[in-house]
Amino acid sequence: MSNELLIEVSNLSKVYKYKNHRIKALDDVSIKIYNNEIVAFLGPNGAGKTTLIKIILNLVKKTRGEVNIFGSFNNKLHTSSIGYQPEIVSLKTSKKVKDILMNVIEVSGFNSAEKNNELNRILSIIDIKCYLNRPANTLSKGMMTKVGLAISLVGNPSTFIFDEPTEGLDPVGRRDTLDFLHRQKNEKKTVIISSHLLSEIEKVADRFFFFKNGQILGFGNMLDFMDGSDKKHTSLEDIYFSLINK
Repeated sequence: MSNELLIEVSNLSKVYKYKNHRIKALDDVSIKIYNNEIVAFLGPNGAGKTTLIKIILNLVKKTRGEVNIFGSFNNKLHTSSIGYQPEIVSLKTSKKVKDILMNVIEVSGFNSAEKNNELNRILSIIDIKCYLNRPANTLSKGMMTKVGLAISLVGNPSTFIFDEPTEGLDPVGRRDTLDFLHRQKNEKKTVIISSHLLSEIEKVADRFFFFKNGQILGFGNMLDFMDGSDKKHTSLEDIYFSLINK
């Protein structure tokens, strides 16, 4: 992790209005994310993790607060340089996987001479060659997750946001994804992950943010949560339940 501040969220709140109800998805959340670190957003369903991700990516409007990305409060200027894999990758189209990838590559600004090189670069990182010619709507959940991961690589972004990146993957797929995350840090990139798989995330993340009811209960690295020399909390799972069950 460097000292270069990449993303700063200040006093962020989000309220959804549904009929006569107001649902507070985020409540005065502030975080700082630095260059070349892997950060994990952890918490139960409905805790606000995905809402925060979508606000950072300018997919959802905030109710109050500020989001500063790469030194600018206009995050529309910078979200195109962030690779994003959503929580649910749903490809309800009969287009072939290769055609979908090539379309994304084309709209990302690659010319005809560059498109195949970019596709080959992506395929060297994420092994989806065996179903490139399959219609997307015939893929399993795990296959769609891998295609979503491949799409996030288009343009070789310096920052990634992955919402449940191992969703639906078999053990080999999860291992390959964790290896991929390790490589991104070695390549001086920044990764934000939202996940429920605590044992896996403990192996790759530098810092952890714990969410509940739209608020951050605590954040830090593993050593920050160790209670002195007795090391009361010996695993990420211990830390998670000690905070979430308060």
